[in-house]
This record gives sequence, C-alpha cells and structure tokens, in this order.
Amino acid sequence: MIDATGERTFITSPGSEESLREADLASLDVRGDDYVLVSGYNVMYPGQAERVLHWLATLSEETVVAFDPSNRVADIPVGNLDEILGRADWVLLQRNRSGDADGRHDDRSVVGGARVSFRSSRRRHSHGR
Repeated sequence: MIDATGERTFITSPGSEESLREADLASLDVRGDDYVLVSGYNVMYPGQAERVLHWLATLSEETVVAFDPSNRVADIPVGNLDEILGRADWVLLQRNRSGDADGRHDDRSVVGGARVSFRSSRRRHSHGR
C-alpha cells in the first residue's frame, strides 16, 4: 500500500521469521564477493536475531552486508543494533527515518559511524563497490 505522500506500508505478522533455522543459514553458499541484505526484522526478534547475527559473524570480511532497519528501528534491541551496524557496509534508510537510528533529525545523520547515504568506511573493496 502507498499513501498520498508516497510512503509505502506493508502488512506484516510476526511468526514467519521464526521459521528460519541455523541449518537454513548454514546451507547458503555465500562467497566473498556476494552481497547480503539484512532487514531490521531479522535482528529484532529474540532467537531469530541471535541466529542471524551469529551467521553474519561467520561471513567473509569481503562479503558486503547491507542493513535496512525498516520503520521498526526503534524496536531493535540496542545490542543487536550495535552489532549489525558494526558489520554493515551499507545502511539503507529513508532520509525522514534516519533520526530514528541515530537520534538526530537533520541531513547529516550518521549511523554506526558512517553517513547513511554513503558506504561505511569500515572496509574498502577493490571491486568498485
């Protein structure tokens, strides 16, 4: 659904994310030059969050991780948010939501030490990313 201002809305129901098992994540063939997208929903719910964060820690440093906290960023436990921001190369936020993630409400928002509109300086890749 999209409202008159262009804001998109999803109808969700907790539960499906709890069906993700460690074996599901372990079966993924993620290589060093792959990209992984993590949703805020993946690191919000107990159990699910720990599985996903643990799995992310096993990925190669060369694997690019993008994090989209969604509009539920305020519901992500602070420790989980810190952990995913420490691993994310990209943080994907709508400009009007960036203050939710860092407590600021201007165009200079910073998340995890990186401007949200640019790739994190945590790592540099030679692959043109």
